[in-house]
Amino acid sequence: MKIEHEVKNGMDDIKMSDMTDQEIAELSTFIIKWRDRALHPPTENKFEEAEKIIRELCKVVKLEGNLKIVECQSPKHLATIHSKDSENPSKVQGTTLFNLMTDCVTLAVKEFVQSKGVELKSPVFDLFGKLADCVCAAYLTDDNTFYLMAFPTVLRFDDRIRFHSETGPAFLFPDGYGEYYHHGFKIDKRLVTEPESITLEEIRSETNAELKRIKIDRYGGGTNKGGGVAKYLRDSKAKVIDVDTHTHNGTRAVISIGEGRDEQRYLNVADPSSARIYYMEIPPATMTCQEADVWLAGDMQVAQVGRT
Repeated sequence: MKIEHEVKNGMDDIKMSDMTDQEIAELSTFIIKWRDRALHPPTENKFEEAEKIIRELCKVVKLEGNLKIVECQSPKHLATIHSKDSENPSKVQGTTLFNLMTDCVTLAVKEFVQSKGVELKSPVFDLFGKLADCVCAAYLTDDNTFYLMAFPTVLRFDDRIRFHSETGPAFLFPDGYGEYYHHGFKIDKRLVTEPESITLEEIRSETNAELKRIKIDRYGGGTNKGGGVAKYLRDSKAKVIDVDTHTHNGTRAVISIGEGRDEQRYLNVADPSSARIYYMEIPPATMTCQEADVWLAGDMQVAQVGRT
């Protein structure tokens, strides 16, 4: 393995190349270790210790001036303090100095190269490692203020490590701020806590394909409660118009729901990358999967297929 190592802006810059399979496997063990730390963070926040570490970091990277360090309990809390807009945490202007969820790989690489005898010339990575035991993240905003973020009290993921929960928020912070996700897609709280409130009409009128798929999946309480796709198709009196096998998507079908002018047709198809089932709306007169496929691809001749 070849390692290129230099210091830039007060930080070690490390590049690795020509790694053997064994070295890649070794690096993977460090990544898994730090990833698990991010997925199962400490329960205790150490703000005072984190503040000392931040001041050390500022000296190393020569960040001078009148620095202010503020504790915050969640992204919403940060937004409330900084921009007075608690509904839009993403609008906070600044720089992420450290985030355990995203910097876990960087910390893994640091430990890996050290295990190979590389001596780091800057203390920044070691300070980041210590910071990971104290707080979830540290942000430097445009008014020269550091915000230290508390660890979340709840983190829930699916087997592909995407935010996901069918029983409550996918993540929750100490002040009660949390968000709801379905396999990595942010959704309204109601779809998780009140799935029985989802109606057939709501699903039919949903224009976002991903959100339509989720609403069908959660319909009637979700698969675990006898709901989901099967119940949706039964309740909507769906009819199968055509079925075929596609090279990439496998078995797919044209499904008709409703009658007369209320009829809607969908191409039922699986996403090969995620195995998710989607219902793509197509013109009511579409008779075959091939017609639906061409129409969805934008063929103008087939796009004329419709109700007359």
